[in-house]
Amino acid sequence: MVSNGGREMKKQISLAPSRLCGRVAAPPSKSHAHRLLIAAALADRPTLVCLQGSSEDIETTVGCLRALGAGIEQKQGGLWVQPICHVRRGAVLHCAQSGSTLRFLLPVAAALQSEALFTGAGRLPERPLEALLACMEKSGASFSERRLPLEVKGELRPGLFRLPGDVSSQYISGLL
Repeated sequence: MVSNGGREMKKQISLAPSRLCGRVAAPPSKSHAHRLLIAAALADRPTLVCLQGSSEDIETTVGCLRALGAGIEQKQGGLWVQPICHVRRGAVLHCAQSGSTLRFLLPVAAALQSEALFTGAGRLPERPLEALLACMEKSGASFSERRLPLEVKGELRPGLFRLPGDVSSQYISGLL
Protein backbone atom coordinates (compact mmCIF):
# COMPACT_ATOMS: atom_id res chain seq x y z
CA MET A 1 0.00 0.00 0.00
CA VAL A 2 1.20 3.48 -0.84
CA SER A 3 -0.31 6.62 0.65
CA ASN A 4 -1.07 9.42 -1.78
CA GLY A 5 -2.31 12.51 0.04
CA GLY A 6 -4.53 10.55 2.41
CA ARG A 7 -5.71 8.08 -0.25
CA GLU A 8 -4.24 4.64 -0.34
CA MET A 9 -3.31 3.20 -3.70
CA LYS A 10 -2.51 -0.41 -4.47
CA LYS A 11 0.57 -1.01 -6.59
CA GLN A 12 1.24 -4.34 -8.13
CA ILE A 13 4.46 -5.63 -9.51
CA SER A 14 4.65 -8.82 -11.50
CA LEU A 15 7.83 -10.80 -11.72
CA ALA A 16 8.26 -13.61 -14.21
CA PRO A 17 11.14 -16.07 -14.33
CA SER A 18 13.66 -15.12 -16.98
CA ARG A 19 17.27 -15.47 -17.83
CA LEU A 20 19.52 -12.57 -16.85
CA CYS A 21 22.63 -11.56 -18.69
CA GLY A 22 24.78 -8.49 -18.96
CA ARG A 23 27.40 -6.68 -16.97
CA VAL A 24 27.23 -4.68 -13.82
CA ALA A 25 30.02 -2.32 -12.89
CA ALA A 26 30.76 -2.60 -9.19
CA PRO A 27 31.72 0.69 -7.58
CA PRO A 28 35.41 0.78 -6.68
CA SER A 29 36.39 0.41 -3.05
CA LYS A 30 37.59 3.66 -1.49
CA SER A 31 39.29 1.69 1.27
CA HIS A 32 41.35 -0.27 -1.26
CA ALA A 33 42.24 2.92 -3.11
CA HIS A 34 43.51 4.56 0.11
CA ARG A 35 45.60 1.50 0.92
CA LEU A 36 47.02 1.25 -2.63
CA LEU A 37 48.03 4.91 -2.67
CA ILE A 38 49.74 4.68 0.70
CA ALA A 39 51.57 1.48 -0.27
CA ALA A 40 52.72 3.14 -3.49
CA ALA A 41 53.96 6.21 -1.57
CA LEU A 42 55.99 3.88 0.69
CA ALA A 43 57.27 1.64 -2.14
CA ASP A 44 60.84 1.52 -3.39
CA ARG A 45 59.96 2.56 -6.95
CA PRO A 46 57.34 4.58 -8.82
CA THR A 47 53.94 2.95 -9.19
CA LEU A 48 50.91 3.49 -11.39
CA VAL A 49 47.81 3.09 -9.24
CA CYS A 50 44.89 2.34 -11.56
CA LEU A 51 41.68 3.92 -10.32
CA GLN A 52 38.26 3.83 -11.95
CA GLY A 53 37.19 6.97 -10.14
CA SER A 54 38.00 9.26 -7.29
CA SER A 55 36.28 10.87 -4.35
CA GLU A 56 36.85 13.68 -1.89
CA ASP A 57 38.34 11.17 0.58
CA ILE A 58 40.80 9.82 -2.02
CA GLU A 59 41.78 13.35 -3.03
CA THR A 60 42.35 14.09 0.67
CA THR A 61 44.69 11.11 1.01
CA VAL A 62 46.55 12.21 -2.15
CA GLY A 63 47.00 15.70 -0.67
CA CYS A 64 48.30 14.32 2.62
CA LEU A 65 50.74 11.98 0.86
CA ARG A 66 52.01 14.92 -1.18
CA ALA A 67 52.45 16.88 2.05
CA LEU A 68 54.62 14.04 3.39
CA GLY A 69 56.79 14.13 0.26
CA ALA A 70 55.24 11.80 -2.32
CA GLY A 71 54.98 12.95 -5.90
CA ILE A 72 51.54 12.13 -7.31
CA GLU A 73 50.38 13.02 -10.81
CA GLN A 74 47.13 12.29 -12.62
CA LYS A 75 47.67 9.96 -15.59
CA GLN A 76 45.16 8.37 -17.91
CA GLY A 77 43.61 5.51 -15.95
CA GLY A 78 45.06 6.38 -12.58
CA LEU A 79 47.70 8.12 -10.53
CA TRP A 80 51.46 7.96 -11.02
CA VAL A 81 53.00 7.83 -7.54
CA GLN A 82 56.64 8.74 -6.89
CA PRO A 83 57.48 7.30 -3.43
CA ILE A 84 58.41 9.44 -0.46
CA CYS A 85 62.19 9.72 -0.64
CA HIS A 86 62.70 12.66 1.70
CA VAL A 87 60.11 13.04 4.41
CA ARG A 88 58.91 16.59 4.88
CA ARG A 89 59.20 17.40 8.56
CA GLY A 90 56.44 19.54 10.00
CA ALA A 91 53.99 18.66 7.23
CA VAL A 92 50.39 19.74 7.70
CA LEU A 93 48.05 16.89 6.82
CA HIS A 94 44.55 18.25 6.40
CA CYS A 95 42.29 15.19 6.54
CA ALA A 96 39.11 17.17 5.74
CA GLN A 97 36.26 14.85 6.77
CA SER A 98 38.05 11.60 5.88
CA GLY A 99 38.31 9.23 8.82
CA SER A 100 40.11 6.74 6.57
CA THR A 101 42.82 9.25 5.72
CA LEU A 102 43.34 10.14 9.37
CA ARG A 103 43.39 6.58 10.69
CA PHE A 104 45.65 5.27 7.94
CA LEU A 105 48.15 8.13 8.00
CA LEU A 106 48.65 8.77 11.74
CA PRO A 107 50.82 5.64 12.09
CA VAL A 108 52.50 6.26 8.73
CA ALA A 109 53.53 9.80 9.70
CA ALA A 110 54.86 8.54 13.04
CA ALA A 111 56.81 5.72 11.40
CA LEU A 112 58.34 8.25 8.99
CA GLN A 113 59.19 10.61 11.89
CA SER A 114 57.55 13.47 10.03
CA GLU A 115 56.44 15.47 13.09
CA ALA A 116 53.22 16.19 11.24
CA LEU A 117 50.24 18.31 12.23
CA PHE A 118 46.90 16.62 11.54
CA THR A 119 43.81 18.77 11.06
CA GLY A 120 40.26 17.97 10.05
CA ALA A 121 36.87 19.43 9.24
CA GLY A 122 33.24 18.75 9.93
CA ARG A 123 32.74 16.04 12.56
CA LEU A 124 36.17 14.45 12.05
CA PRO A 125 37.69 16.21 15.10
CA GLU A 126 35.00 14.55 17.25
CA ARG A 127 35.78 11.00 16.09
CA PRO A 128 37.47 8.77 18.67
CA LEU A 129 41.19 8.00 18.33
CA GLU A 130 42.08 6.95 21.87
CA ALA A 131 42.75 3.25 21.18
CA LEU A 132 45.05 4.06 18.26
CA LEU A 133 46.91 6.86 20.05
CA ALA A 134 47.46 4.73 23.18
CA CYS A 135 48.77 1.84 21.08
CA MET A 136 51.15 4.12 19.18
CA GLU A 137 52.41 5.82 22.35
CA LYS A 138 53.56 2.46 23.70
CA SER A 139 55.79 2.20 20.63
CA GLY A 140 57.42 5.62 20.67
CA ALA A 141 54.97 8.14 19.20
CA SER A 142 53.69 11.14 21.14
CA PHE A 143 50.75 13.44 20.53
CA SER A 144 50.06 17.05 21.43
CA GLU A 145 46.32 16.40 21.91
CA ARG A 146 43.86 13.51 22.06
CA ARG A 147 41.68 14.91 19.26
CA LEU A 148 42.23 17.00 16.15
CA PRO A 149 44.06 19.19 15.58
CA LEU A 150 47.02 17.25 16.91
CA GLU A 151 50.71 16.96 16.26
CA VAL A 152 52.45 13.61 16.13
CA LYS A 153 56.11 13.37 17.12
CA GLY A 154 58.59 10.68 17.97
CA GLU A 155 59.36 7.53 16.07
CA LEU A 156 56.88 4.71 15.84
CA ARG A 157 59.04 1.66 16.43
CA PRO A 158 58.22 -1.78 15.03
CA GLY A 159 57.04 -4.41 17.45
CA LEU A 160 53.93 -5.95 18.92
CA PHE A 161 50.82 -3.77 18.75
CA ARG A 162 47.75 -4.62 20.83
CA LEU A 163 44.38 -3.14 20.05
CA PRO A 164 40.90 -4.00 21.31
CA GLY A 165 39.11 -6.41 18.96
CA ASP A 166 36.24 -4.02 18.28
CA VAL A 167 38.30 -1.18 16.82
CA SER A 168 38.38 -0.11 13.20
CA SER A 169 40.32 -2.20 10.69
CA GLN A 170 41.68 1.18 9.55
CA TYR A 171 43.81 1.32 12.71
CA ILE A 172 45.32 -2.05 11.84
CA SER A 173 45.94 -1.12 8.19
CA GLY A 174 47.68 2.08 9.24
CA LEU A 175 49.91 0.23 11.67
CA LEU A 176 50.77 -2.42 9.09
